[in-house]
Amino acid sequence: MGTSKGSTAKKKLIIIGAGLSGLAAGVYAQKAGYDTVIYEKNKVPGGECIGWDRKGYHIDGCIHWLTGTSPKDPLNKVWRDVGALSDNVKIHEMESFAVLETPERSLHLYKDMDRLKAHLAAIAPEDREALEDLYEAVEICSSMTIPMMPVELMNPIQILKLILSMGKQQKLMNRMKMPLGQYLERFQNKDLRSLLQSVLPQEQCANILPFTLATVMSGDGGRPEGGSRALSLRMADMFTSLGGKLITGILIDEIVVENGRATGIRLADAGGRKGAAPESAGTFIAADHILSATDIHVTLKKFLRGKYPQEAFDMRDADPKTYPAPTGCQAAFGIDMDISDMEPDILMGVNPFRFEDHEENRISFKHYCYEPSFAPEGHSVISIFFGGNYDWWKALAADETSSPDSEHIMSEKYQAEKERVLLDIMKSLLAKYPQWEGHLIPLDFVTPLTYERYCGAYRGQWMSYGNTEHSKSLMHDGKIKGLTNFSMCGQWLMPPGGTPVAAITGRWAIQRLCKKDKLPWRF
Repeated sequence: MGTSKGSTAKKKLIIIGAGLSGLAAGVYAQKAGYDTVIYEKNKVPGGECIGWDRKGYHIDGCIHWLTGTSPKDPLNKVWRDVGALSDNVKIHEMESFAVLETPERSLHLYKDMDRLKAHLAAIAPEDREALEDLYEAVEICSSMTIPMMPVELMNPIQILKLILSMGKQQKLMNRMKMPLGQYLERFQNKDLRSLLQSVLPQEQCANILPFTLATVMSGDGGRPEGGSRALSLRMADMFTSLGGKLITGILIDEIVVENGRATGIRLADAGGRKGAAPESAGTFIAADHILSATDIHVTLKKFLRGKYPQEAFDMRDADPKTYPAPTGCQAAFGIDMDISDMEPDILMGVNPFRFEDHEENRISFKHYCYEPSFAPEGHSVISIFFGGNYDWWKALAADETSSPDSEHIMSEKYQAEKERVLLDIMKSLLAKYPQWEGHLIPLDFVTPLTYERYCGAYRGQWMSYGNTEHSKSLMHDGKIKGLTNFSMCGQWLMPPGGTPVAAITGRWAIQRLCKKDKLPWRF
């Protein structure tokens, strides 16, 4: 494909995947003047930034808080550019980032720094020096932002400003480059340690803690109205309103490469999916450029047939201890009561119950009463979150009978275990809140296999490689040596992943493409 010299025809861009990164890239591409089509295997856009309905309740599957909700954060402009946020989208602000409930007291990670300092000083006076050190680290991190363009596109003055702005942060990163569990040993108060531990997995690097706290304690990190699905749908609406074409419910078989040049895509069999797009399996669709916004492993191993291995990712996949990529499970319940008087984010102890190959005696509990659309009037919806063991669930579902491309896992053992865990969690909740007896409604249980099946997530991992004591930084430009007219975007290209990286790498991908095609960048 292509255009002749002097032609005004738009170049055709195909984006694979309508997650946050693909949608962000699509919006910017349309604004830049490309003729853009996004192909999405699911019936609705959003990828991992999604929610779903069960028994009249809505379950949010992604956003707990969003970096960039504050107008002071440069990322706010990106979210507004792509339609995720606007003046008409309400941002829910919570008093506390998290609350630890113990038999003796409640500990709050207040988002107001002065209030937090007074609260923790009263609870843990013995940890005054350690807390002051943490507060200083949070202050250093509060000015850190993601660059709005890739470094290779910056001019010398922009690069110098970036280097100067990162001076203190880099020293802090080096000083706190240790496991979070090791760092927290300096705090004598065990409840305070537990509260801070709730922010990140224990094996993650301690230097992520102040960055996380800095986000939510600087007036940022709010919760957009409507949750994850609504945010994704707003972005999809922005894309189509600009003339972009979004095709859902269709599978891609491969990215077609001829003489080291990506020339288009070939469609796969939709597997009889209800609502699937009508294009025939095997159909070739040409384009001037292919941008893959899927899980990096799907792109490299499936769409490119493993012909372009990338050492940066292979090395990390082979060493999950140094480069952990988190996955997890989520239990959801409806309750025909209004529980809005409870804290929305609680870490609490419960009666032990069997989970995977061990016992759990603590849960991370969240309700969504601030979102009235999530439950019938006078009702509430609850989610409980756990870390997850992909291999354990994969072995359990070894009697799988459905196609890998189907939306649901039909393993009898797997389904039975999900139901058992839901009921055991419900028993633990009722022991904690006996007044809920007869009011709780089991809705759903999500495992790492859900993320793998629905999102194409490698080993069910919903975040990219974590930062640990011995990990090396990863910054991938989304290009593959020896392959032209092709690029990638998404959270796997830059730590720590998540929604901000997904959006910003989508923006960067189109900035790079505009540079290549000599198109002006005005956004």
